[in-house]
Amino acid sequence: MLNALSLILGIIAAIALLLGILPLFGWTLWILTVPAGIIGLILGLLSGQRTGVTLNVVVLAIAALRLFLGGGLL
Repeated sequence: MLNALSLILGIIAAIALLLGILPLFGWTLWILTVPAGIIGLILGLLSGQRTGVTLNVVVLAIAALRLFLGGGLL
């Protein structure tokens, strides 16, 4: 059950990440992608399976790279 919730949050974060990659939409990374990814990561760690953890780590890594390249703002 926790893994399913983790996967759902990871998919939501991935969709928001696709929007956040566009210029001037970097705020979606702070508002939706990072919080959903962190909560999904925690839920994935509490479950026995690792698919949710993997998805959320990949989404958070790409979001962190995008924020780093954009200076954390854009």
